[in-house]
Amino acid sequence: MLTYQEIKKAKELKTDIELALHRGSAVSGDTNVAPQFTGFLNKLSTNFTASSGTTLTEQVLNDVVTLAYNFPVNLRELYCNMFLKRTINQYTTDVQRFLPAGDRRQLDLIDVYESEMGIMALIKSRYQLQSTSKTTSGNSWIAIDPDYFQVGWLRPIVTQQLGLDGDRIRKLMVGEATLIFRSEKAGVGGTGYVAYIN
Repeated sequence: MLTYQEIKKAKELKTDIELALHRGSAVSGDTNVAPQFTGFLNKLSTNFTASSGTTLTEQVLNDVVTLAYNFPVNLRELYCNMFLKRTINQYTTDVQRFLPAGDRRQLDLIDVYESEMGIMALIKSRYQLQSTSKTTSGNSWIAIDPDYFQVGWLRPIVTQQLGLDGDRIRKLMVGEATLIFRSEKAGVGGTGYVAYIN
């Protein structure tokens, strides 16, 4: 049971770290607290667009992606929520799939998107902003060159046993990490988009 609880808490901590990497972390209380952890959606600015309800068509996506052309970067990862992932799945493509009719399967899935800027892996992220419905604005996405971004660990995550308190065993899981930006120009994206799902 103790091992199960440790694994469960480690997964929760991993979720918190991923959320902070995309959206940042909030700071509250006295002004003498630690600075805010800046995530992708707060840090990217040069090639980042704040849309006011623009539908994410293929042309709009490529217009934003090509903003990085003036910088020597290779965008290889695109993070988006499920509404935008389903939108990108429907872009025109020459992919042909040959499935036996007996399998009774239909695929509407694209894991790699090739634009004028190169090949990007499409990664579903529950930590990108998502609108309340597929027809409203509020969706976000980012595309990055992972060579310019890194998770920096000040203290790797470790589990420490606390002092005994009767028959109770208590443990503490602790670690410190941040997102290292070598150049915020190595990422593009935007917020406020409307998905286009048939």
